[in-house]
Amino acid sequence: MTASWAKMPQFWISEELRLRGLSARKAGDHAQALKTYMCIALRANYSPNEQFAHAGCAELSYSELQDMTGASRSLVSRGIQCLQETGLIETSKASRTSTYRLLGYEEKRQWAKLPKAYLLSGESPLLSELSLRNRITLDSLKLYLLLISFRDSRSKLTYIGYDKISHYTGIRRSNIRPAISNLLTHRLVDVGRGNTDPLTKHQNPNAYKILGL
Repeated sequence: MTASWAKMPQFWISEELRLRGLSARKAGDHAQALKTYMCIALRANYSPNEQFAHAGCAELSYSELQDMTGASRSLVSRGIQCLQETGLIETSKASRTSTYRLLGYEEKRQWAKLPKAYLLSGESPLLSELSLRNRITLDSLKLYLLLISFRDSRSKLTYIGYDKISHYTGIRRSNIRPAISNLLTHRLVDVGRGNTDPLTKHQNPNAYKILGL
């Protein structure tokens, strides 16, 4: 039985602002890198075991990553290379299949929950439905990881405004709404529009629900 959620390090998003460095100039490669990162997290071991001396490791073949992300073999390779160059993963190969380790997984920092069972359910994993030919996919994945990282454990919702979204992800304000619409279309989030305060007339942030959690 597949666990309902998987642990994902989030310090690189909330503290180090690494999402800002993923630009539209290499939108396909960078979007694939984020997809690959999530796939590793979805399959990673929660604690050291007989197979892996460290937590946060997953053994994945290129074929598996292609199926999970909907990408070509060459794009999978470039996504892995991007994660290595940015210091988010380590790769080792003792057999024909590579092992990927999420760096920072074992550190005592805050971490986020990925909806594991939900993302891996069905004949076609949800991540594979996000087209890498569409430049909006990179913004959508950035936003999705940010919403997961800032999800409130009590309310189960993420409250965040456009200014903070832009600050943490580097997404232009004009591109935030299309990214939200894309996540809605692909059944990754649900959104409740923030109410206007009757006294200050201030628009409260939207409430985002991560589907599957």
